Amino acid sequence: MPELNRKTIEALNKISYGIYIITSRRDGKVNGQCANAVFQVTSSPRRVAIGINKRNYTHEFIKESGVFAINILGQDQIHVAKHFGLQCGRDVEKFANIKFQTKKTGSPILPRALAYLDCKVIPSLTVDVGTHTIFVADVLEGDVLKEGEPLTYGFYRKNR
Repeated sequence: MPELNRKTIEALNKISYGIYIITSRRDGKVNGQCANAVFQVTSSPRRVAIGINKRNYTHEFIKESGVFAINILGQDQIHVAKHFGLQCGRDVEKFANIKFQTKKTGSPILPRALAYLDCKVIPSLTVDVGTHTIFVADVLEGDVLKEGEPLTYGFYRKNR
C-alpha cells in the first residue's frame, strides 16, 4: 500500500466522528480503551459496530466475552479520553480509581458519561479487516445519563 501524502492525511482528519470509551469484562476483570470507530448499523434491530485494533488489550476481552459497552463522552471529559487512551490495560489497572456500574453484560458503565450502550457481539457478523476487527453487536440497553455535547475528535484535537 502506498504511503499517504500530507493532503490525503489532512482530508482523512476531516472525517467527523466521536471519541468513546469501549469497555468489556472477562474472568472477573474489566478493561477499557478510547476508540473512535463506532457507529449505528441498523435501527431495527438496534445494532452498532465498533472497530478495535487487534493489539489492544480490550480486543482480547471483547473477543473472549462477546460483550462490550460504549460510553459516550461529553466535551468536558477530555481527561477521561486521555486516561483510557494513553496507557495500556496490560500495564495499568485503568479502573483502579474509576467508579463504574454494570448492566446486562457486566461491562463497565462510566456514570459520568453522557450516555451508554450495553452490547452483545454477533459472532457471525464479526469481520477481520487487517489490523482491526469490526465487532457488530445487538444493543441490549442504553440510557442518557446527563445532558451535554458529545466529545468529537475535532473538538479533542483543538482542546487537548
